Amino acid sequence: MDRRRLHRRPCRTCPALGAIGDRIGRRHVLVAGTVVFGAASLAASFSDTTTHLIVWRIVMGIGAAMIMPGTLSTITAAFPPEQRAKGVAVWSGFAAAGAIIGMLAAGALLEQFSWCSIFVASAITALVAGAAAATLAPNTQDPHPHRPDVIGATCTAVAIGCLVFAIVEGNEQGWTEPLVLAALAVTVVGFAAYAFFGLRNDQPLLDPHLFGIPGFRAGAVTVLVQFMAVFGFFFVGLQYLQLILGYSPLKAAVALVPVAVVVLPTSHITPTSSPGSA
Repeated sequence: MDRRRLHRRPCRTCPALGAIGDRIGRRHVLVAGTVVFGAASLAASFSDTTTHLIVWRIVMGIGAAMIMPGTLSTITAAFPPEQRAKGVAVWSGFAAAGAIIGMLAAGALLEQFSWCSIFVASAITALVAGAAAATLAPNTQDPHPHRPDVIGATCTAVAIGCLVFAIVEGNEQGWTEPLVLAALAVTVVGFAAYAFFGLRNDQPLLDPHLFGIPGFRAGAVTVLVQFMAVFGFFFVGLQYLQLILGYSPLKAAVALVPVAVVVLPTSHITPTSSPGSA
């Protein structure tokens, strides 16, 4: 592969909603995401059926998808180059440890209140975070925005959605069930279609040529495996602690606090101990 050609190509490393922030202003999308997340959280607290709760959880997911890329892209755009690695490291540390902090808060609420209190607390937290973002975050944006990659966004959304569906249903129904196998097949086709069209697009959402760079490829795979392992452990570990060992929600969350205690300081010192920091 011609590295010079790759460097001349526009690099799109944000997901679809992050790319929208690049065009209209990252703070705008970040604040809008907190509003969507908070409003959906408050609505979920009034759900009287499982279907309603699932629908509002989907809307909360859309809000979260607007928040996460906005936070990272704001860090990379606003921080000076010498501080950027530290900012991203702290961001990644809180992304992992934040799950435990959230479970700890949820466990404490469940000790005193009903499950609705978790969503009310999420709505209040989103309100505070949105106000802080509107006040403190700079409204950066790409000075030369590219046209939206609708095909790439559609292919990745379908592929990832089918992969998550297959993982959930494979655990419930069995991995050889036709529905699960069909979802896995669509996942493969979706990612293959993204690569096919992305290689022929001058402004892809995420340039497939980047995966030809060993460092980028290794970093992407490492982050994927780490986050799957961490959040998979949270999912299975909480069930084991509560259903097998009989822990209360609060006690189960407290049992996982040591993970956050290690992750936060480790992510903070990683940039200063990496070979590239010298």
